[in-house]
Amino acid sequence: MNMLYGLSRFMKYYEIKMYGVVMFDYYGGNEFGVKVFKNDAVEANYRRMTPYKFVNSDNYLKWKKDDYIVDGMSLQYQKAVALWSFNAFQNYVDYFEMKITNLHIDGRHPYLRMCNEFEKLFKDLEVGSNIHLHFSEDMWRIDLEWKDNSYVFCSNWHSFAEKVKLKVGDTLVLLKTPSSGDDIVNVCLFSGKEEIVDDKREKKVQFERSFLKVVTQHCLEEGTMFLPKRIKDKYGDKLRLINELEVCGERWTVLYNYTDGYVAKLEKMIERFNLRIKETVVFKFNDTNVLYGRIYKMDGKEIDYENRSVEISENGQGNWFWDVHWKSESDTENAVGSEICGAEKLKNSCTTKSAPLFNRKYPLFVVVMDRDSMVFNEMPFQILPERLTVECSEKIPHNVKLMLPNGREIHVHFNRNEQCLSPMHEFINECKRLFGSTMVYSYEGNRKFLVHVLKEDFCEVDYFPFRTIPRAKVYDQDNINGIGWKFIVLATGTTIETGDINVRKKYSAKCEASFVKRETNRLSLLAWRKKNGGAIGNGGIRYSTGK
Repeated sequence: MNMLYGLSRFMKYYEIKMYGVVMFDYYGGNEFGVKVFKNDAVEANYRRMTPYKFVNSDNYLKWKKDDYIVDGMSLQYQKAVALWSFNAFQNYVDYFEMKITNLHIDGRHPYLRMCNEFEKLFKDLEVGSNIHLHFSEDMWRIDLEWKDNSYVFCSNWHSFAEKVKLKVGDTLVLLKTPSSGDDIVNVCLFSGKEEIVDDKREKKVQFERSFLKVVTQHCLEEGTMFLPKRIKDKYGDKLRLINELEVCGERWTVLYNYTDGYVAKLEKMIERFNLRIKETVVFKFNDTNVLYGRIYKMDGKEIDYENRSVEISENGQGNWFWDVHWKSESDTENAVGSEICGAEKLKNSCTTKSAPLFNRKYPLFVVVMDRDSMVFNEMPFQILPERLTVECSEKIPHNVKLMLPNGREIHVHFNRNEQCLSPMHEFINECKRLFGSTMVYSYEGNRKFLVHVLKEDFCEVDYFPFRTIPRAKVYDQDNINGIGWKFIVLATGTTIETGDINVRKKYSAKCEASFVKRETNRLSLLAWRKKNGGAIGNGGIRYSTGK
C-alpha cells in the first residue's frame, strides 16, 4: 500500500479534525500541492498562517537561509501557537479585538476598559467573576468588574501585558473556542506592524474562496447543487455576481439562487463530464462572475477532462458499469491489458451488443440499500427515480421481474400511480445481509429489471450460486394483480422412488382451486381430485387432496 508518512505536524498545524478533507495535487518530483477543507466542506484559511518552520536539531548543518528554529519557551513561539489557534477557530466563533493605546499600558490607569462588542461576545460572564486568559500554554487569572456601564479588566491584567510585552499599536484578540470552558478566554496578539488578515479587510491578496460538494442523485436529476450554509451566509453578496461556470477551460451559463443558496442549470456540465454519484466537485470563486470547478473521482484522483465524456474503463480495468455480459468473446480476450479510450473504439469493438453506458434505451439508476431507501410497512416498496418514470413509465408493464446476475428472479409489480415497485419482501430477504450496499438497477425491457449489488468499496458482491429451474408458463394467475404462486419442496428418497410430493398447507387451497379449473391433459398436467397419490407416468402429474 502506497502511503505518505509524517503528516502529524502538518495536521496539527492546520487543525485537521475528523471528517476534514485533504486533497493532494502531485506536481512532480518531490512536491505536492495541498488543499485543506474543514468538516463543513469549506476550504481552510491556510494562507493566513505565519510560515514558522521547525527544524530538527540534528539537521542544523543543512539549514537554509529561510529556515530557523523557534525556541518552545520563547515569546515568539507562544505568539505563533496562539495565531494558529486563532486561524483554526475564527471561522466557527466570533471574536473581539481592540487596539492597544497609551492608556491601556500606562501604569497610572489600572483598568483595561472593554467596549460594547465585548459585552455581546461574552454575555454569559457574570460581573465579579474571574476569567482566565489562555495564551499559548500559559494561563492568567483576571478579575472582571462592571464600571461606568462597561466591563473592565482589573489591575492584575498588567502582569499579562508585561509578560507578553504589549506595545502601543498592538492588537489584542479575544475569542472563546468550542473546546474551551465558560471562564477561559483565548488570546491572540498581532504586532502594530501586522494586520489581522480578515475577509472584510483583505486588500493585498485577491479574494478567493473554495468549497466542495459531493455529487448526489438529486444533483444528477435536478442539475442543482446547494452551497454550504456558511458560504451562503457569509459571501451571498459576492455569489450574486456568478452567472458562469468554468471547468477545464469550458464555460456554461448557470444561475445562482440567492434566496435558497444553490447553483442551478448544471445539466450541461454534468452531461459533458459524465458526473457520477459520490464524486466530488471543488468550486472556487472570487470577485468575478465566474465559478471555477475541479472534479475528483471516488478514489480521490482528478478526472481526465479530455476523455471523461467517452471514458469506459481506466487502466484497462472495467468498472462496475462495464460487464463482460455486454462483450463478445473476442472483445473479452482483447480487453485484457488494453485501454479503451473512446466511444468510436468501443462501438467498433462491440459486435453483438452495445455497452451499457452508450446508446442505452433506458437509463440506469442507483439506490443505496438502507432502511431509508425503502418504506418498511406491511407492503414495502421501492420508489423509482422521476427521470426513469418520465422516460419509460408507459413502457414498464404491471408485472415485472428483478433479476440478479446469479439467475435469481423476483416477481414484483410496478404501480403506475405511485411510481414504485412492490412488494419488496422477497427482494429484502434476498439482500438483507447487504444493508449499506448499493443497488444498480437497469430496465432491460421485456418485463425485466437487471439488478447489480455493489459492496461499500464499490466492488460487486459474490452472489450465492443459484440454479434456475425451467418451468412452464403459469396460466392460473390472479387476473387483477397478476400474482403467480410458487412453493419449494425438499426432494427425499420417497420422492425419487414414488414421484410423490406433499403440498404445503398454506398452498393447499390455492392448488385445489386452481387445478379443478383446468381441463385434463392441458400442457400434460392432469388435475385429478382422487384419493390416489400422484405418480409420474404417461398420464403426467396428478394432484391429490388426500381426502
